[in-house]
Amino acid sequence: SDFIGGVVALNNENSKIEECYNNGNIEGTADGTGGVVGASSGNVLSCYNTGKVTNTTGERVGGIMGELQGTVSLCYNKGEVIGNKCVGGIVGIAFGNISECYNEGSVISTGYGEIGGICGQIGMNHAVIIENCYNTGDIIADASSTAYIGGILGWLSQTGTSGKIINNYNIGKIVIKGSGNSSYSGIIGRIVTDSLSKFEIANNYFIEGTLQKGSNIQGQSKRGEEMKTKEFAELLGMEKWQIISSKNNGYPILKNIKY
Repeated sequence: SDFIGGVVALNNENSKIEECYNNGNIEGTADGTGGVVGASSGNVLSCYNTGKVTNTTGERVGGIMGELQGTVSLCYNKGEVIGNKCVGGIVGIAFGNISECYNEGSVISTGYGEIGGICGQIGMNHAVIIENCYNTGDIIADASSTAYIGGILGWLSQTGTSGKIINNYNIGKIVIKGSGNSSYSGIIGRIVTDSLSKFEIANNYFIEGTLQKGSNIQGQSKRGEEMKTKEFAELLGMEKWQIISSKNNGYPILKNIKY
């Protein structure tokens, strides 16, 4: 398959993409479409995307990258992301680590797939970390049936995966348009039961009133006003987080990203 990215199609192992951005609309048809990178086995940091990213025929679609094998950090997406399967505001499918990233764009599924505000799916048999991330964009199941919908992660998948999902929050709405949606939640859409014992899932929060359906639901609900306080930022950790009332509607932001 042919990867498509707004800056680089394929970032190989031991390579780094830093301080790059894309403002144009990106449209792919094969697996691996991203606003900045199609697929990456290296490091991607301090990059952003504001363009619309669309792939409704292939899989693995993300605001920053479609497929992650390496690491992504200090990145953000403000563009709308539309895909069929494995669709995320930052990463479509992750086999590597995501840290200190945020998404503001709407994430929309047009098929029976997995969608998340930060990541659509964690891939099989990899130790993956998603930490210190937040989502404010709406997560929209636009198809007649969409499998797994999460404010941070769509699907924590097959046996063999391990890692951490810690210090994240979601204030984006989950919008369900079809009747055949199986599982959705403010943090993780669905968790395979075997993965619960292998992942550390802690200190994740979603705004009160978020739609939820399914088993193994994770995270804690909080009122919006409560999430705008210094005390909430301290829960997430002041080493990485801060409150600036004029930024992000008063919700916590990441210290190491330039706003």
